[in-house]
Amino acid sequence: MGDEKLGKSSQLGQYVLGERLAAGGMAEIFHASCITPGRFDRPIVLKRMHKHLAENREFVSMFVDEARISTRLDHPNIVQLFDFQANSDGLYIILEYIEGPDLLSLLKGAARRRTTMPPEIAAYITCHILEALDYAHSMEINGRPLGVVHRDVSPGNVLISQHGRVKLADFGIARANDRQRETATGTLKGKYGYMSPEQIEAKHLDGRSDIFSTAIVLAELLMSKRLFRATNQLDVLLMVRSANLGRLEANGQHIDPSLLAIIRKALARDREDRYATAGEFRDALAEWLASGKQRMSTSILKSYIRELTDEGYVKPASQGEGTGSLTLSGTNTRALSLAARGAANVGREMFELGAVRPIDLTLGAAGVTVITSRPDVLQQIADEYEDVTIETPLEAGEALDCGHGELGFLLPLDLVGAIAANERTGLLTLERDDINKQAYFVDGHPIFVASNDPQERFGQFLLLRGLLTQEQLDRAIATMPHFGGKLGQALVGLHLLKPVDAVHLLAAQVSEKLLRSCSWDCGRFVWQAGQENPHDTVALHLSSHRIVARGVQLIPETRLTDWIQVRRDLAPNLAQYAPYESYGLGPSLSKRLATMDGRRTLGMLIDSVSKKSARVISAAAYAIMATHL
Repeated sequence: MGDEKLGKSSQLGQYVLGERLAAGGMAEIFHASCITPGRFDRPIVLKRMHKHLAENREFVSMFVDEARISTRLDHPNIVQLFDFQANSDGLYIILEYIEGPDLLSLLKGAARRRTTMPPEIAAYITCHILEALDYAHSMEINGRPLGVVHRDVSPGNVLISQHGRVKLADFGIARANDRQRETATGTLKGKYGYMSPEQIEAKHLDGRSDIFSTAIVLAELLMSKRLFRATNQLDVLLMVRSANLGRLEANGQHIDPSLLAIIRKALARDREDRYATAGEFRDALAEWLASGKQRMSTSILKSYIRELTDEGYVKPASQGEGTGSLTLSGTNTRALSLAARGAANVGREMFELGAVRPIDLTLGAAGVTVITSRPDVLQQIADEYEDVTIETPLEAGEALDCGHGELGFLLPLDLVGAIAANERTGLLTLERDDINKQAYFVDGHPIFVASNDPQERFGQFLLLRGLLTQEQLDRAIATMPHFGGKLGQALVGLHLLKPVDAVHLLAAQVSEKLLRSCSWDCGRFVWQAGQENPHDTVALHLSSHRIVARGVQLIPETRLTDWIQVRRDLAPNLAQYAPYESYGLGPSLSKRLATMDGRRTLGMLIDSVSKKSARVISAAAYAIMATHL
């Protein structure tokens, strides 16, 4: 939310603001134009620090540092800063406008598409990030190293222009030797999942910290998954500190071994074991591209972005967030304006003096009383800035650990499979529109499923299969009070069903309730681990594995094709998963799958059979593997 309502004619100094493109914890960004004719020959954006942060000297210092550092960086792979202004409206900087998505959007788009970024494109983008870092790390002023460390290399800070140009942005928390205000000891700055071990341990940083962060980005582009991911921030920090690459080993089996070796070296826990410079890391990737005769160019990257955009996985460029909604009226806003004016005075002096002498960071102009900071709001903003985690979609098992989530990237099918694979006990609630289903599991398998869909009642189930007439069903329903309110017992008592048939049909109906929701691609789920079933049940002996195997047949063909395409080069040993008979796959299909013993790829097997058989084999592979990865 913006600090004030800004229309298209709003003006800050000599700049006119247009559409708001983004807003973060420290600043908001607008399209802008300059009223001075001929000043800029390219599109620009204005980045303005939030007025409610004007009292916080740490944020003022960081914002000014970004301006001071960025004015010294002139490189084709770094977003260029044109101007810094500090006036009665507060602090703001003018940057070149990059029309195109950030790398995070591409990463999310590939994940939603259930694919990974082609490795040559991922390596190409990373090379350009490293070009920018190598330049920044080696910057000198009058023969003295500037000592720039970005400290926040992450997908959201890498912009890709519509012409395929890669730009590193946001030096807002970068460290330089002449930085005005060093981060307080023990205070972490940046996104936890993209830090280096030495950042977490509050050690002195050099360019090798950015190398580690860049390698995280590359690994995630190749996996379409977070490298360091846990249910809480503490566990994420512990994973990063120990450089735990378990998720890379589990999800990076399809990555070329030589490329994987480059990534592992850059992700070494001990920085002495990493590449010494960003340039060395870049050269290793360039050699990998050359050795595989991987042809790359800005046009290929541009085509990839257009492909994701045309398919709806990435938003078109220039889709901003609209303008803010707070008004200019009220005592609070006037106080914020005074605070911004005071911050501008301090910021201007800091920017002009540089490191010449220490500066008093007490904010507020002479004779102006600045409003007292609101600790709760400032802490909320600080947490958003420091602890921001942009997530790619969770795996099914991780999603269950979180306890709730949205359906789409994950299907109920995936959740049921993960429950089976990990032999979980609890309650899975699925919701879509007005439909609500509750499935109780014990040791991974369903024992009871309730649904509020009238079409999924036991009586309707029997009617649709021609096992009862409407008259017989009505008679059974009328007598239910004499049979404990249970339709099944009423049908048996009236000799309309045999007891053994009633049990089999009830089991089939419970399976059907889950099957009909397996392919839901919207809605939400809630998982309550350990929740016991309060309903009376009979032993149905249902198998989640069989439900998953049948459910795969219901998912869209494109989803299955995309899933298998990404994993064509995998050579799994399928025998390590549940026995084939658990899925009810039949002897012929089981015999074919038995050839997947770790020495043959999925692609080889699928290419060796007919198109019809390939669909069956792909579905079976999904059912067996998807929830174990």
